[in-house]
Amino acid sequence: MKKVVVFSHEFPPSLGGAGTIAEILYKFYSDSQDYAVSVITSSKSASYQQGDLYTSFLPPMLWPISYYIEYKRELESADVVICNDPAAIYNAGRYFSNELLSKTICFIHGEEKYLGDPDLLTKAIRFSKNFLRAIYNSYKVIFVSKYIQEFYLEQHKVDMELVNASIVNPGVYSAGNDICGVVKPRGANFITVCRLNERKGFAHMLNVFEQLTKLGLQFKWNIVGDGQYMDELKQMINQSSISNYINILGPVNRSQLPEIYKANDYCILLSELNESYGLSYLEAAHFGVKPIGYSRCGVKDVFNYIENGLLLDNYKNIKSNANDIYSFVSSTSMLSASSFRGTKEFAKDIENIVLKLFKDKV
Repeated sequence: MKKVVVFSHEFPPSLGGAGTIAEILYKFYSDSQDYAVSVITSSKSASYQQGDLYTSFLPPMLWPISYYIEYKRELESADVVICNDPAAIYNAGRYFSNELLSKTICFIHGEEKYLGDPDLLTKAIRFSKNFLRAIYNSYKVIFVSKYIQEFYLEQHKVDMELVNASIVNPGVYSAGNDICGVVKPRGANFITVCRLNERKGFAHMLNVFEQLTKLGLQFKWNIVGDGQYMDELKQMINQSSISNYINILGPVNRSQLPEIYKANDYCILLSELNESYGLSYLEAAHFGVKPIGYSRCGVKDVFNYIENGLLLDNYKNIKSNANDIYSFVSSTSMLSASSFRGTKEFAKDIENIVLKLFKDKV
C-alpha cells in the first residue's frame, strides 16, 4: 500500500479553491484500497481533526517553520507528497531533501504575489528562493489552467524548459442526480460563493444590480462566504437602494452548499482579480445554476466545461454588464446549466501522474 500525504495550508472549512482541491484529493485516495492517505494542514481545520488529518499545533501565521518541525516523520515516510498551496511548496523548497522533492507534486492554483512583490517577512524567510527550489526540483508541477502557466512564464520568469509541468483542470463533485432537470421560472435568484474580498468585485456587482432594477428585473442576491471585507460589504449594502434584495449568508459548511446552490438560478462573480481558474463557476453549473463571469484570465478556461453560462466581454462596464445579464436572464429562465468536468476526471488525471511517479521510481 502506497502512502500519500496531501500537504495543504488551506483545507475545509475554508471555502477557497485550493482547500477544495485538497479535499477532493484526500477523498479520492481515502476511498482507494491501494493507498494510505493523510493530510497535513493548519490549526484552522482543527474541527476536522481525525486519525489521518494532522493539524498544526501552532498558529497559522507560523507556517514557515511549523509544519516540517511537527510532521517531519510523516512527510519523509511518504511515497508521494502533494504540496497543494504556496505555504506547502515553500516548506518543500526549504526543508525537503532532493530525494523527497523527487517524490513531490506541486499544485499551482494562482498568481503568487510574494514572487513579484515580496514584503519584509517573505524577504527574510527567502520565500522566492525556497519556492522556486521546489518548483524546479519536484517531480511534477501542475498548473490548474493554461492562463496560470503562461503567467508564471511571463511574469515570474519561470523557465518551463526546466520544470516538469502539466496543465490539469480541476473538476467538481458529481453524484449523478444533482441537477434537478429544468429550472422553473421563479424570478431571478443570484448567488455568489467566494471569500469576501474587495477585489472580488462586490462594489461593481452592486452597481450592476442597481442598474438591473432600473431595467425591471426582480431578483434576490445571496452571498456566501467570509473574510475581512464582511463589515465593509454590509455597510455598503445597507447604504444602497436595493439592500432589501440582498442576503449575506456568511460562511457555511460545504455539505450545505448543494441545497443553497439549488435554491438559486444564477451564480454571479465579476471578480477583478486575475482568477486562475474559477472552480465556483463549475460547481454552480454542476447544480444547474447558470454562472456569470468575465471573459478574462482563467475564467475562460473553466467555461469550456460549462453549458448555459454567460461570459461578459466589457470589464467593469455597468450598463453593458447589466444589459447582457438582463438579456441572458430573459432568454434562459427555463434552462438549467450543466458542467462536464467532474472530480472523477480530475482525480484520474492526477492518479496517472502519481502512477507514473511510482513507475519512474522503480
